[in-house]
Amino acid sequence: MVEKYFIVSTGLTGTHFFGNALNTFSAITSYQEPSPDMGKEGSRYIRWKNNTFRNGRLRNYFPFYHYYYLKFKWTRKRLMPSSDSKIYVEANCCLTRIIEIVKTAFPEAKIIQVVRDPRTYIRSAIDRGWFLDNALLDDLNPYYTGEMERSEWFQMTPFERASWSWRRQNEMILSHEPELILKFKDIFKNDHTGFKCLLRFIKPKLDLPDFLELFSSKNRPTKFHILPPFPDWKEEWKKQILDSVEDFNKIYQPKINDCMAEYQEAN
Repeated sequence: MVEKYFIVSTGLTGTHFFGNALNTFSAITSYQEPSPDMGKEGSRYIRWKNNTFRNGRLRNYFPFYHYYYLKFKWTRKRLMPSSDSKIYVEANCCLTRIIEIVKTAFPEAKIIQVVRDPRTYIRSAIDRGWFLDNALLDDLNPYYTGEMERSEWFQMTPFERASWSWRRQNEMILSHEPELILKFKDIFKNDHTGFKCLLRFIKPKLDLPDFLELFSSKNRPTKFHILPPFPDWKEEWKKQILDSVEDFNKIYQPKINDCMAEYQEAN
């Protein structure tokens, strides 16, 4: 049986890098958000799941779960290598919304979560125009999931929207107990501790590459920043973000740290 790994996150966590870098290993077949990426399907599924018992609209009786389950399983089986000696890895932030479908379609698959510091995630997201009033808003909005009214969402600042999205998506992943949790900064820092951990988790006897050459092709750097670095933000901006993620960090940060430490000790 082909080993299967799905790398999920909030987005802006290096999925292009994972898709390209992991394909340099002959034992691994890797994709970055292959088509269909299941982004629109995931948004529709979340809305359907949260509204099924809230009203009697006909659309709520459409079997979204079974349709998306079959669509995901069929399209991924076509991508997977035929040899059992191969490993399939998919880096796809859109799967965050349908992890339960992923786990049902491939029960043996392992989920790897990449968590990025909310301060750098939010800066990067706003640099790309996400969460701004005049932007095409992210599909995973609270008024889609029945958690607040549309008017409430538009009354929030871009920082509050981004903070909400960061927290909500990470909670969705963690609720499904991923087999490995990595910090974004540990993957791309100088000693590449996180990436080494990822490789050992996927295949313990995999020969480690020339990291200097591998990471030289990593970035699509942002040349223009709307926001300055976090220390230079207004205090009110900092508070909007830190208040939103404080409870999350209290609950989940020890779990993230323990997962990383446990795996490193075991290897």
